[in-house]
Amino acid sequence: MNKLFTCFILLASFSAFSQKGKVTPAANSNDMNERVGVDKVQFHKMALNPDFCANFNKIIDSGKDQFTVLKGEKTTRSISGVDRVFHLSTVDLDKNHKGYIGESEQYPEYELVMSDNRFHTPEMQKDFDTLVGLVKSCLDPNLWVLQLKDASNDIYLEGTDFKKLVCRENKAGMKVKFELFMYNNRVRGYWVVEFHFDGIGKIPEKKAADGTTPK
Repeated sequence: MNKLFTCFILLASFSAFSQKGKVTPAANSNDMNERVGVDKVQFHKMALNPDFCANFNKIIDSGKDQFTVLKGEKTTRSISGVDRVFHLSTVDLDKNHKGYIGESEQYPEYELVMSDNRFHTPEMQKDFDTLVGLVKSCLDPNLWVLQLKDASNDIYLEGTDFKKLVCRENKAGMKVKFELFMYNNRVRGYWVVEFHFDGIGKIPEKKAADGTTPK
């Protein structure tokens, strides 16, 4: 369910653009600002952790076990008016932003904003390009498949300045996947560059008719 919810948010954001390079306002921009409090948001520039590659690979490795070892204290975030429980990550990639790990073990997710701004700016584009380069340098090209998508090669991004780097392990079976996005997050109400990591979900134990777990 968490994974479907995240996909809904991203698809809603992608479909909200109608003209290339121009942010499409909400039906009532004042209502949007009041809803997400964007006027009160403190935006932060990207400040990379000096141990970026080491921490990046820790996040990927922990995704094989639902990010369990990285789960810190619990916190809540209001998303579309609904409070959702997350764990603050004990390992981050940026000094100014914290990573959030979802509660679900079946659909484990780790999300981390790296850069945010009310508008799409050249600096944000530079942050995205820098992160693409870092990701490529941190990963073994023989073990990962990477694909960069934008308006030129993705029909869902046509007419926008959205970009994303799609990455998955180059192996059969269950695998860790992640994406790096640069887009106008319609739930937050502003532009972000952020990572979404999808870990390998925990398969629930089958229960017998009486509710017990078969041996």
